[in-house]
Amino acid sequence: MFMVNTYRWDFPLVTAMIAPRPLLILNTDTDPIFPIDGVVDVFTKTKSVYERLGKSDQIGLATYEGGHKDTQPLRVSAFHWFERHLKGKGIDYEMPHTIAPKELDPKSLRVLAAIPTNERNTDIDEYFTKQTEIRPEIPATETDWKARRDLAISRLKTRSFRGWPTAAEDLDLVEDFQASKDGITLTRYSFNSQNPFRLPFYLIHREGLSPADLDLVVLNVLDEKTWGDFLASPGGAFPEAFPGMELPELSQKSYQAEVEMHKKMKWGMAYLAPRGIGPTRWTADERESIHIQRRFALLGQTVDGMRVWDIRRSIQALRSVDGFDKSQFWLQSHGIMGGNALYASLFENNIKRLDLYDLPTSHRVGPVYLNVSRFVDLPETVSFVARQSQIRIYSKDKQPWTFPLEVAQKFNWPEKPIEVRDLPEDLKEN
Repeated sequence: MFMVNTYRWDFPLVTAMIAPRPLLILNTDTDPIFPIDGVVDVFTKTKSVYERLGKSDQIGLATYEGGHKDTQPLRVSAFHWFERHLKGKGIDYEMPHTIAPKELDPKSLRVLAAIPTNERNTDIDEYFTKQTEIRPEIPATETDWKARRDLAISRLKTRSFRGWPTAAEDLDLVEDFQASKDGITLTRYSFNSQNPFRLPFYLIHREGLSPADLDLVVLNVLDEKTWGDFLASPGGAFPEAFPGMELPELSQKSYQAEVEMHKKMKWGMAYLAPRGIGPTRWTADERESIHIQRRFALLGQTVDGMRVWDIRRSIQALRSVDGFDKSQFWLQSHGIMGGNALYASLFENNIKRLDLYDLPTSHRVGPVYLNVSRFVDLPETVSFVARQSQIRIYSKDKQPWTFPLEVAQKFNWPEKPIEVRDLPEDLKEN
């Protein structure tokens, strides 16, 4: 039903491929998923192709009132079309019924008494599309491994992240809030990620320090849960930094831990909520959220793919702050968002280290990118990133991460590029 629109084709181009064969487009007038104005636009543009071919009688449009539902009037239109183009009836042919009847009892159409044990319907998508192994064979030489890495990155650019802007607009980084309290300073910056998304990130460090004084800057990439945790700590202490947002009660324990850390360390902790999270959340309705994500895929992108772009842009924005070029730069994230941070690091230089908590072991769980499972999965991506950045994975299960560990060992990469550590107890419960 929803094509993988890798090359971002507009729908009139797809429907025009049917020409000059018979094509009937049906839709209701208040369908929230397929709005009628878009349906009419597709019909009008496709009809022009049929007209040029002298086949304008081979395309039709049928609409009726209603929402996203297969209604009886639409079925009658479809059956009338079949009568004309499969049976050769004339356009004035009067069907002997006013509803679309069920000529046969559905039970009589049953072919099999039981589902075969060797059926393929359940995973037919995997049968038709070959997918990469979660644990592929390690290349014989590091030269071969680099060639595989370069090929995977090229495919990611052209087949998974093709929807990224071809030319990044100006970041237009602005410092729009700063306050100090309890020995720490919180600064809110905003930047252009991709029109229309202007995103904020929040930087916290010890009061009195400038960016040039910091030994380390850590970008924490937040998902919906960790955004809520963030609001419950500095959010409650600095409510002015979150105008128009409903803030939870301040978590004294988390806030004090943050304050104590900054008293001891010359660290800057930055916090980013990519698009669709926190300030830019589209909806709290789960069903509506699914429809939104489907629409993005129809446009040749996924929500996760766009969030990788947001993370890249936030890295660029942070580095454009005077003084941050002298600090080590780390990335930190959890779960599926940790996967997005991992992929963002493939395309940005000089990231010293990534700390990833409960990272999915396969794209079957997430993140979701177009076509990605055809050529790479997360354990291999970890090995790609580990050649340029240290990675610390915190996981309940260490076994899935043996592949990147063995790659690093085989090619004798220095400085323990990958470590797999136990997941903290508080995260094991989630």
